[in-house]
Amino acid sequence: MDASLLFRKKAALTEDGLDWLKGSDEYPYTAKRNPTGTAAVGAILIRALLAALDGSVRQGTADAHGVTAQVASKSTPGAAAWCWRDATQWCMPHGEPNKVTYHLGVLFIIEALVEPARAGDFWDAYTNLQSAYQKHGKTPVVKEPLVRAADELYYWGRYLEAPPDASADRFPGIDIADSARAISPGGISLDVTPLTDPDALQKLLTKASRTKSMKPRSAVSPKPTHMDGFVGWQVEALTSALHDGLNVLLAGPTGTGKTYAVQKAVLAGMASLVTIEGKEGLTDLDFLGAILPQPDGARRWVDGPLLRALRQAQYEPVVLFLDEINRVRREYLNLLLGLMNAKSA
Repeated sequence: MDASLLFRKKAALTEDGLDWLKGSDEYPYTAKRNPTGTAAVGAILIRALLAALDGSVRQGTADAHGVTAQVASKSTPGAAAWCWRDATQWCMPHGEPNKVTYHLGVLFIIEALVEPARAGDFWDAYTNLQSAYQKHGKTPVVKEPLVRAADELYYWGRYLEAPPDASADRFPGIDIADSARAISPGGISLDVTPLTDPDALQKLLTKASRTKSMKPRSAVSPKPTHMDGFVGWQVEALTSALHDGLNVLLAGPTGTGKTYAVQKAVLAGMASLVTIEGKEGLTDLDFLGAILPQPDGARRWVDGPLLRALRQAQYEPVVLFLDEINRVRREYLNLLLGLMNAKSA
């Protein structure tokens, strides 16, 4: 991907409510790793930050192969689109090798949510932006933190946490594709609340800081398994059961590591993970899928996690994780029971 795609727009960002900011304008509000002394305004990255701040990033997932995000449509109320990065491509609505949308920046942000300790410079800038934005909205007061956060997002997206040189540059290898012509992967559900909630963001960053600074303990009882970060025998037992194709029920008090055990077992590389979140108000889209209006005015079927898992399982192993199954409605459970029955090939 050519980095200039992020900076093509040179007009004022009026349609985004920022008539005081123009694409490609330069400011001294730079990322910490920016050696040039100036930061150029990239409309793609600015729009990604606004989507995060406004709560338009509805869902995010991650697995060993990449990340996904569901983003509310800017042009069609009630509609949403999926974008994702897998092992080979970055897929987004209307994406092409010479065309990117703000969904690319959203995926950079989702990557930062997955590994907040690595993206510390970006989160420092985002924290300041979030505070200013909640106080002042889309006024010129937020120009400095907005431009700085966009510059940090650029360096994070292009180099992750490495120094900005050719050996760490990810952009030449970013292959852009249209998400309408690909199948969205699944993954472990991420908490996107920190993007709009300062308290949740602070908790995330505090936890990341503590995890990063933790030193290995010389003696732990019970003995840790080979799965890094999880203490106990449960991950190995879960891995073995899933490898044998068994349906597994995890039960226990809140905070004992049930979800983390699933994450460690699946991210070890044996399969992809697709998650259905049991919750009040679970909709067809959250479960099987639904027909939704699209930005082009058409109405098309959008896969939910269950159908994504079924499609994906045609070509690779998939683990379907029902988080809080006791909160899933009866009609959905009846459908699941049929699918969970053993069937001949």
